[in-house]
Amino acid sequence: MRKSIACLGLALSIPGAVSAQSVNYQSQLLLGEIVLNISGSGSYTQRGNIVYLSGQMVSDAASAVDADALNQQNFDMLVNSLGTMGVSPAQIRKTKTAPSSQPTAGQARSVWHIYIDLYDQTRLSEVISSMEGAEVRSIQPPQYDVTDRNALLTFARQRAIDDAKRQADAYATALTMVVRRITRIEEVSSGVSTTPNGGSANEGDVVANANVKVDIVFGPMFNSAPAPGTP
Repeated sequence: MRKSIACLGLALSIPGAVSAQSVNYQSQLLLGEIVLNISGSGSYTQRGNIVYLSGQMVSDAASAVDADALNQQNFDMLVNSLGTMGVSPAQIRKTKTAPSSQPTAGQARSVWHIYIDLYDQTRLSEVISSMEGAEVRSIQPPQYDVTDRNALLTFARQRAIDDAKRQADAYATALTMVVRRITRIEEVSSGVSTTPNGGSANEGDVVANANVKVDIVFGPMFNSAPAPGTP
């Protein structure tokens, strides 16, 4: 008869590995193999290679048309100023929104939101100065990001899988078994953060995180099957 290994009551304490209580022991396989479902986590950090800037242009005039004209004048000034720094018009956008408050009686207010995608971070202070000179107010703190988030997530996922593999090696040693193969990988969660996480990232860093669950097959270290031709 084939033997099965009962591991549901196993209690392990392995440095660097998840506790036995948090491991989901699945159904036993034939030939003395077992499957452990092990959680792994990984992260990858990269300095942001793009900076998003935003602010508001607010103009008051005798009419809405005149207020818009003032904003357009300031916007054209901004585009020309940034152009001397290598910022193309395609990197500068504007949207018009309804004002949250009205000016004094007899006047109209125009509110434009300004957005700038900056790829040369060495010009950051100059760009902000140009925004201020073009009457852009309420400038928000720079938001850092990367042009290819998928690449960061790929690295984070690989590190999460490697983390699960390291834990599997520790369990294999404790069980006097060997890791045979991976049968399934499930991504539990993943995401990209542009905000420092608990002090572990610096301003301007972009962090990708991934959490996975990996089904890993363990087998006996020594092959107890009879040699071919043995009765």
